[in-house]
Amino acid sequence: MSLPRVVSVPPYDPSCKSGPATLLSVEANDCVKVKFIVSGGRVCVVPLSRLRAKDREAVLEWRSRQVMGQPKGEPKAEPKAEPKGEPEREPEPEWEPLEPELSTWHRLLSYGALCKRGHTISCSGMRALWGLVLPHRAGSWLDKQSSLPLDKLLSHFVDVWWRYCCACSHADEDKLNLRQRIFVLELMCVRLQRKKSRHTCVFGALLMQVVVLFCHDQSICYIGADLDNVGYNHRVDCAKIGPVVRASALCRHESTSECVSFSLSKVRNPKKPIVWLLQRPSMKFRRLRKYKLFSKFADGEGGYTRMEPGTNRIMHWNEELEDHVYAEDFHTTLDGVEFKRCGDQLRPGDTWLESGSREWLVLSIEPDGSCSHPPHVVCLKGAEGQKRSMRCPFDRMFAVGTTKYCEDAVRFLRGAPDVVDTLCLSTGHPLDQMRTSRSRVKMSEVPCDEAPILCSWKEYLLWRCAVSITVSLMDKQCQRVAMPYAKRARLAWLFGKD
Repeated sequence: MSLPRVVSVPPYDPSCKSGPATLLSVEANDCVKVKFIVSGGRVCVVPLSRLRAKDREAVLEWRSRQVMGQPKGEPKAEPKAEPKGEPEREPEPEWEPLEPELSTWHRLLSYGALCKRGHTISCSGMRALWGLVLPHRAGSWLDKQSSLPLDKLLSHFVDVWWRYCCACSHADEDKLNLRQRIFVLELMCVRLQRKKSRHTCVFGALLMQVVVLFCHDQSICYIGADLDNVGYNHRVDCAKIGPVVRASALCRHESTSECVSFSLSKVRNPKKPIVWLLQRPSMKFRRLRKYKLFSKFADGEGGYTRMEPGTNRIMHWNEELEDHVYAEDFHTTLDGVEFKRCGDQLRPGDTWLESGSREWLVLSIEPDGSCSHPPHVVCLKGAEGQKRSMRCPFDRMFAVGTTKYCEDAVRFLRGAPDVVDTLCLSTGHPLDQMRTSRSRVKMSEVPCDEAPILCSWKEYLLWRCAVSITVSLMDKQCQRVAMPYAKRARLAWLFGKD
C-alpha cells in the first residue's frame, strides 16, 4: 500500500488553512508535512488528526506497514484495526473536590486532563467545569450532590448555550455548516475573553440554572441552605449566590410557557415568598433593608397583586425618599420544582423529584408524635411500583415536580435566547468573587503539556469556551504569558505537566 499523494484537510479553525493538499512526508509526533494546493505558500506541518478520516486511515496503515518492515506492495500478514472517529475512552476517574485557593489556570489544566481522556461530557467533566466558572460556594454545594445526573444536565446546558451563541451572531443553527459553526464559536470566544464580559456571567448563570431547575426552588432559599431548617435569611440576594433573570423578559413568554407562567404567578401572589432584586447601572444588585413589596394593586378579580396590571411594575420602599417608589424592572428566579414543607404543605398525590431524576408519588403523610411540630412519616411509591417510607422532620423541604416539567423548562430556555441573555448571578460577576478567593498563578507554572484534539462538536464547544473564560479571569500579566497556550488550545488539549 502506497502513501496517498493528495490528502484533504477539513476546515477546523478559521486561523488555519484547509482544503486539498499535497502530502510530502510523515513526521514524528503524529504529524504530516503538506503543501496546500489552492492557497499555496509555505510547507505546513499539521496534526494527523486534522486529516480527513479516509486519508488518516491510509497514512496510519502505511506507517504500520513501515514499522513491520513489509514491502509496500505485499499484503499485511495481520490486519490491524485503526480507531475510527473518537478515541477509546478511559474509565472515568473518581472526582476529588478542588481546593478553594487553586488558581483558575490550574483548574483549566485539570479540566483539560479530563477532556483529553474523553470525559468532557460526564459527571467529572461537569464538576470540573462548574468549579472553573463558578465561585467556591457553588462548588462546595455541588460536591455534596452525589446522585444528580450531571452528564445529562451538562448535555442540556450545551444545547441551550449553543442556541444562544447562534442567536448572538444572528445565525440559524440548522443551516450552519462546519466552517460557519466555527466562525460563530470564534465570535463568542472573542466576547468571552473580554474583561468582566457579560457573556461570561451568562455562561456561569446558565450552567447553574440548568442544574437547579431539576432539584431546587430558589424562591424559598439559596442552594447552601439547610433544607431541614429553612429561614427567611436564606433567600437568594446579593450575598447568597443564585441565577436570576429579568422579569420583563419572562413576561414576554408568559402565555406560551408553563414554567414561566408558574414563576410569575408566584411573583404576583402577595402570600408567596419570592426573590426580587434591583440592579444598578454597574450590573451589581442593590442591598435593600426592607424586602417587602407594596402589594395593594387590584388585580381585577377582587384580590391584590404585587405587579401593577398593564405595566408589570412593582412598588418598593425607598429609604432616601422615605416613600414607596416604582421600579420598571427587576430580577427574579425561574424554578422547575416547588419546595413544600413536610409538616403542613406536602399533600398526598404530590410527586417528589429525588435527585433530579427519580419520581416518587406521595401516598400518605402521618404525624409521628403529639407535639406542636412533630416528625411525619411519609409513604412513597416509585415509578416501578416499589414502596418506601421516610420519617422526616416537620420543616423538611420536598422538591415537588416532574422530570417532564423540568425538561420543558430547559426546552423553553433553548428557544428563548432573549431570556438567557438576561441571566446573571445574584452575587455579581464571578471575577469579583474569584479575585480574593483564588490564588494568582505563578509565571513559571503557566507552561503546560498539549495533546491533539479529536472529539465531538459539543466537547469542542465546551473546551473553547472554558479556555476563553479562563483568559478573561486572569490579570494582564498572566494573560500575556498564557495567551500563546490559549491560541494553541484551538487544536490541542492543555493539561498539567507530570
